[in-house]
Amino acid sequence: MDKRKTQAFINASINMGLTVLIGAFGAHGLQKIPGITEKALHTFETGVSYHQLHGIGLFIVPLLGHLLKTSFPWTGRFFLLGIILF
Repeated sequence: MDKRKTQAFINASINMGLTVLIGAFGAHGLQKIPGITEKALHTFETGVSYHQLHGIGLFIVPLLGHLLKTSFPWTGRFFLLGIILF
């Protein structure tokens, strides 16, 4: 596996780890903050879910590239951009 695909898997792993940390913060830390509404918690959970789905996509893209003997460099970049912008 080439260096680019290895880096893609590392990026995917980091993002999936972040979803666990951010989700745990939302589940345990945000509820203790006074003034947080149910709507705000739901919005936060939606963001974590989207982040997790993008993280899964970041795993799938280099895997497909490896299986198909090609690469999709812009696809992974767009997934990362989606994570950052959302």
